[in-house]
Amino acid sequence: HPNEVENPRPYDVAAQACIQAFYDDLGVSLAEIWNTNLGTYEEAIGLQPLSDVSFSRYKSADCYAFWRDWHHGILAGKPLSWDLQHRVALIGEEIWNVGPEAVAAEIARIEAAFDVEQAAEAVVSTLETPPSILAEPHAHIGHNNPPREFAEIPIKRADFEELLIVVRELSLAAELNTATKQGVEEAEVVATSFWKAAGRVVAAKLNLGSDEFFKEFGKEYGKWGGRLAAAGTGGFLLWLLGLLEKLRPLLDAIEKWLPLLG
Repeated sequence: HPNEVENPRPYDVAAQACIQAFYDDLGVSLAEIWNTNLGTYEEAIGLQPLSDVSFSRYKSADCYAFWRDWHHGILAGKPLSWDLQHRVALIGEEIWNVGPEAVAAEIARIEAAFDVEQAAEAVVSTLETPPSILAEPHAHIGHNNPPREFAEIPIKRADFEELLIVVRELSLAAELNTATKQGVEEAEVVATSFWKAAGRVVAAKLNLGSDEFFKEFGKEYGKWGGRLAAAGTGGFLLWLLGLLEKLRPLLDAIEKWLPLLG
């Protein structure tokens, strides 16, 4: 209708803008797609479907990796975390306008922070359950506290408390996007120091060298608990092993996050 050509509906204008933005991101022009004789494409791409030409960059480029995962998750009925999706949706327009590579870089930073937050929450949950575990090793003996033979282990109540405070702050900084590289590095130092000290305690009870324990630690979590139980160890060391199992993923997540922080 002539009037629709002269005065297009807002919907049509928006739809056309979306289509144009889509092809701009893919690096394929509308003219190239619609005005080129199909025979030219047949000769150039060996009868490859035209849709594959349009979507080839989306299917392979690293900058679209998140969106491929998002799409596959929806189709499989296993969507990405809604919290993560919400954070991606809140990326500023100024970044979207730069292009897909800039968006991908921001998404990578968001994903890394999200992974640290999730891992940190798991550590905090373990440290807080049960609270009596955090008692000074020589203060109370029995129940959920360290058995008497471990009263002199080189981990004190202050070490647990420091780790809890540091990891809580790290989780909050990751959630609120307020983390600094220096702050994360300092948290990594505290967590790594505790990881090594606690690992040495467990390794000693298993009659293993520290190097051997740390090398084999992540391969079979279950076997360590079984060996501690077989050795007649009380609940404290089993709990400490569980804490180590949560702490290792946090350290790995921090390592991936740090290079993305300014």
